[in-house]
Amino acid sequence: MKVATCFHMHSHSLLFFVVVLTGTPFVALTGTSDQETAKTICKELVLQNCRSVFVSPNRTNLRFSVFKVAKEGMLTQLNWLVELIQTQKNQTPKTIIFCPTMYAVASVFNFLLMKSGPKAYYPEDSRKKEHCLLGIFHSLTHQEYKERVVESLKGNGLKRIIVATTALSMGVNFPDIRYVIMWGPPRSLLDFHQEAGRAGRDGLPADIVTYLYGQQLTHCEDDMKSFLKSSECHRITSYKNFDDSIASLSPSHDCCNHCAATCTCTGSGCVQEAKPFEKECLQDSGQQTRVVSAEEKKLINEALNELKDKFKSSVGVSPFGSTSCHGFSEELICDVVDNCHHIFTISDIQAFVPVFSNHHAIKILEILSEIFDDIDSVALANQVHYSSETTEQVDGFEYLIVSDYPDPDLDEESTDLDFVE
Repeated sequence: MKVATCFHMHSHSLLFFVVVLTGTPFVALTGTSDQETAKTICKELVLQNCRSVFVSPNRTNLRFSVFKVAKEGMLTQLNWLVELIQTQKNQTPKTIIFCPTMYAVASVFNFLLMKSGPKAYYPEDSRKKEHCLLGIFHSLTHQEYKERVVESLKGNGLKRIIVATTALSMGVNFPDIRYVIMWGPPRSLLDFHQEAGRAGRDGLPADIVTYLYGQQLTHCEDDMKSFLKSSECHRITSYKNFDDSIASLSPSHDCCNHCAATCTCTGSGCVQEAKPFEKECLQDSGQQTRVVSAEEKKLINEALNELKDKFKSSVGVSPFGSTSCHGFSEELICDVVDNCHHIFTISDIQAFVPVFSNHHAIKILEILSEIFDDIDSVALANQVHYSSETTEQVDGFEYLIVSDYPDPDLDEESTDLDFVE
């Protein structure tokens, strides 16, 4: 529909004159569009006696995977990416992570950076922005940084994993993206395939991985809901509005994670090893927990707001929300309160809370330790020492955010901030 609207706004009067009054032959080309959108385009362009040439959008080198996960600890599903960064460094397979909101972009980027540690840079002893293997891309990113990301993805640059909004899903051609990750479902199947289309454009195998939790479905259109709720082949259900003749691939393990679960390519089983992201979903975290009362949550909220005010008095406004201060935002405080029954270490904070520095993480742990008195004092002291040793890395990240990303209150992609919540 967006394509048709664009045509209507910019070309309708001229096309009516050329096509209808002069009878000049006219060709209209579009990428992935469902049948309803195609009809709208023909109507808006006043195409008479129209002949359609249809090429199936089915790309057999793409493998589709859908994972419904718990909102709590959702970020730990990306541990496999951290492992790739740590082991393959500047040869990490190129990956784009599409996020629905600016807050999600910040959360995912921060998790990957803090979990990867020095290995998020190449060489490891550098903290320069241009040496970071991770990148951020949204509509208001400074042009210089956009160009750095785009050129890196087009060639063999250092940027290997880009956390982005849909600003990176159109008008670009990156040949060798191996993973496209959708951090929450797109609103429609058109959007889904637009984002998926960034992967495997060199014809080699690539994976499309979607993570979601239940409440996010309420923001999706009906076609996307049907796809995500389906218990059939993900390839067939995702393409059915575009080409109802598409069938599952053989061998089944190349089609989607639903078909891979029943693959018998050897006659008695499947020879294909589990994908790295599938191994992560199978792991049992064995997470330590505590019982937290409503009164204790109230105390945590008050203490964190006092801490936020201290940061606010010494640091400017965070670029990830007009009420955020140095990354210590209201959203972060809510996440800490909601997940305080899980938080005992820095690793727990990285898994459950999008905190933007180890210094912030230590302050949060100190507050929880005072309230619950169940955090090992020796372990906490060691983590304070670790935080002081890694300040340079974290400061580099915070400078990257402050210098490259304007206030997203002006960004159309950030108007749905409560979508994540």
